Amino acid sequence: MTLTAQHIGKMMAERGLRSSVQRVAVMRYLVDHRTHPSVDEIYNGLRDGMPSLALATVYNALDALAGAGLVRRLDIGGDVARFDYSEQAHAHFVCRKCGMVYDIRGEMQMPAIPAGFEAAEIDVTVYGLCKKCKNK
Repeated sequence: MTLTAQHIGKMMAERGLRSSVQRVAVMRYLVDHRTHPSVDEIYNGLRDGMPSLALATVYNALDALAGAGLVRRLDIGGDVARFDYSEQAHAHFVCRKCGMVYDIRGEMQMPAIPAGFEAAEIDVTVYGLCKKCKNK
């Protein structure tokens, strides 16, 4: 799915986020690359088309987009955070051997929350071996 810059700008405005060329480029990259990229991968994927783009700008854009709820920061272990855009809530599967991250679709149910607690969201990550690594 490819979203236009105008549509992305509208999505940002609806969340109270100012649209910028850099934020739109980062958001479009995440929409077009469903590989759960790291900041470095996003930066390297955009810098040829945006030579003045700074790595710090990518960090700032991702922080703003995540803060507005447009993308998710995946802290799946290791030293590198990954980022994800999806219009649907979903879980993730992380291969412990190759490090690939896969989307898991389907209904997610909220676990029993202790009395007096208030849950804001559910984040499910499953760890194991992907099909390729399991068959090697």
